[in-house]
Amino acid sequence: MWRPLVFICVIIVPKIVNGAKKHDDFGNRLALWIDGKEVDKFAGVEMDIFIIRDGRVAAYLRDSHLDAGLPILPMNVEIVQLTWAAPDDLYTYEFTDLRSQDPHTMFDPLLSIPQKGYVPNKKTTFKMNLPCTGKLTGSASMYIALQIHNSRGAKVPGCPLRIQLRKQCIADENQRICAHTCANGGKCNQNGLCACAKGYYGDRCQLAACFPECINNGTCIQPGICQCSEGYVGRFCERAICSKMCFHGGACVAPDLCECTAGFYGETCEQRSGSCRIPCKNGGTCTEHDLCRCREGYVGQFCQKPICKRSCGVNGRCVDFNQCECYRGWRGRHCNKTVRRIHHSKDGKTRKKRKKDRRNRRGAAQRRSKHSRSIQKLQWYHTI
Repeated sequence: MWRPLVFICVIIVPKIVNGAKKHDDFGNRLALWIDGKEVDKFAGVEMDIFIIRDGRVAAYLRDSHLDAGLPILPMNVEIVQLTWAAPDDLYTYEFTDLRSQDPHTMFDPLLSIPQKGYVPNKKTTFKMNLPCTGKLTGSASMYIALQIHNSRGAKVPGCPLRIQLRKQCIADENQRICAHTCANGGKCNQNGLCACAKGYYGDRCQLAACFPECINNGTCIQPGICQCSEGYVGRFCERAICSKMCFHGGACVAPDLCECTAGFYGETCEQRSGSCRIPCKNGGTCTEHDLCRCREGYVGQFCQKPICKRSCGVNGRCVDFNQCECYRGWRGRHCNKTVRRIHHSKDGKTRKKRKKDRRNRRGAAQRRSKHSRSIQKLQWYHTI
């Protein structure tokens, strides 16, 4: 962004730079400038060019006719180094616009710092890159805008800083004709097509070739090299992985899936089939015709019944080794405890509260009856 300003200030408006300035002479307030050594690289004169000084944008940058008089930047201006410091306050900055108006000729300007943040207290440098695409020859316009606020939220005088620049770009020989960049060492031929290096194909040479092809959803990432999906290995992803070994001659045919030989079954082919019509349950082993040898905690012809050493009683049932499932209204490890319930009437009152209300009503009725009898007795005495 600011390299153009070097040419502006040195070539167009030399009167704004009243001689060379010391590199550390930026005052004790917010400043943004192009260092003299950086200016010397492009203009042959070592002097500081200030964009912001003493907390305000330089007057020549606020000229509304500035853009019209700016020269086109030469193609060798690609990276500009800027320096800034804010010793007097905590300033926030934001590059509100960094945009190429000719994206086929020039990319958007790039910063070596975040697009928004805080201006450092001490003298610090950062870079701005102005990259051409290399596809077209010509001048490209770019638009740059910078906003800075102090700790009270007030704008720095002269902000936002807005400037429109132009830069000369030239097409790269390899990209002049082809619509897309040729990848993986491909070259653009006279017909405007990418001539791919050995082992690559596609309109941009973006695809690698593997022979034979990668199987089981593998992806060819380089010629002859497959990147396998989870659960597969091998040069062409032809072998599945089983976390447990397949026994008795079984073969791993898919991730964690064994294909068993005749006479065996189970997750890892560890069970002998024998002559059981129904496979043994819960880890049981078939030993002879329709007879299973069961593991501890299970019984039955096919080991289908779990054992609970302490009975679940009539209030539950045994569903696994020493594990009861209680019927409704019962709880506990052995289903021997009732579930406490609070009974509610239609009006939302509990049984205990309804009983208390009845007692209170009976007491009130008795008191009223007693009071009525007392009044009747007094009236009878007065009539005598």
